[in-house]
Amino acid sequence: MHSFSKQISRLLLCLSLISICHFLILQFQLPVRFNLLLTGALGIGVLIVFLKATAPLPVFSYSVPWQLALVLLFFATAFLFRTRKYGGWDATGIYHLAANYLTHPQAWKNMWLLPRQHGDYPLFLGSLIGFFRQLFPCIPTYQFGYCLSALFTLAIPCLLFVELRTKSLFLAWAALLAFFANLFYLNSGINQYADIPLAGFTLLAFIALQHLKDKGNPNLIWLCWTALGAMIWTKNEGIFYAAVFILFQVKPLFRFTKARPVSFLYFLLFVLSLILLKHGAHQNDLFQHARSASAWSEALRIEKFKTILVFLTTKFVGTFPIVALLFFAYLLQSAYCKRVPARLFWMVMSFVIGIVCVYMLSPYGLRWHLATSATRLLLQVSIPLTYVLAQGWPRKNPKTSS
Repeated sequence: MHSFSKQISRLLLCLSLISICHFLILQFQLPVRFNLLLTGALGIGVLIVFLKATAPLPVFSYSVPWQLALVLLFFATAFLFRTRKYGGWDATGIYHLAANYLTHPQAWKNMWLLPRQHGDYPLFLGSLIGFFRQLFPCIPTYQFGYCLSALFTLAIPCLLFVELRTKSLFLAWAALLAFFANLFYLNSGINQYADIPLAGFTLLAFIALQHLKDKGNPNLIWLCWTALGAMIWTKNEGIFYAAVFILFQVKPLFRFTKARPVSFLYFLLFVLSLILLKHGAHQNDLFQHARSASAWSEALRIEKFKTILVFLTTKFVGTFPIVALLFFAYLLQSAYCKRVPARLFWMVMSFVIGIVCVYMLSPYGLRWHLATSATRLLLQVSIPLTYVLAQGWPRKNPKTSS
């Protein structure tokens, strides 16, 4: 695993650990200064164990290619000039609003009294921004959201580039430009959608798993379990993605967990936080609708399935053309070589099947639901899919003469 990837991975996962520590301490409803003190003590303890467990990892490294540094500078500038400081509706109506409540230990549960608050949404962003609001009360909420969103938006393509550079420089540049040159991706970051952090944590889980299998370093299991926990703490979709990930990779995950059993406790911390959240929150409308017999009779209509499939395919090809090109090239190459696609590929396809099932059972108007959320769900899947497709590409043998 490249040193740059390790540093970025640890930074992003440490943010998720701070988020759950802050949320867990809020359960005691202590005054702000005691809340900060306990959060700091718990957070520092958890982070020290995490950082030591993932060692030996270098603290600083300047081995980032200069080409990547130039591209990052260019798109960071583009991000800055295109940005809306308050973000989109998700940022102002869900995460920033939740953060304002999560700043006050005695009153944070009141956020569930708001009818349009989406209280069932996991609180990675809300809790993390709330913690920083307590730490720096003079800084507006939206500035924390902006900085976090910019960090994830710029880090994900860099992670793809650095990890794929040893595989193929062409694929690394294709992955970098697939998102840095994609207006929908940049706009999602500008709008501070939680889809970007979710995709980032999913990518980290895939990267950690790949290196775990290749190198057998049990220290990487810490990164993998923490990334899976961060997924379920970021969005509801992450709960499904993490469950699929564990089902597909149960043998390697638990084989390496035997060597580092404490690493599983990090995942359980996220699960505990999610249970506490779901216990007090309103029930998800999709689950309420799925209990009715009419929902299942509607879901089994072939016309509905065709509409969803055509819409998702069209959006995928139109919004992520480079990823779509890699996808179809990968399928053609697998067919030509008479090779079954890798397990990781089928894992991502299971994510897509889950997305289709959500729309089949949706309580909302199908076309409206597709128009408002399908592209964002495809974004969540496209980032780990790009990594999987590139990993499945045959490595060029330098000893073979042309």
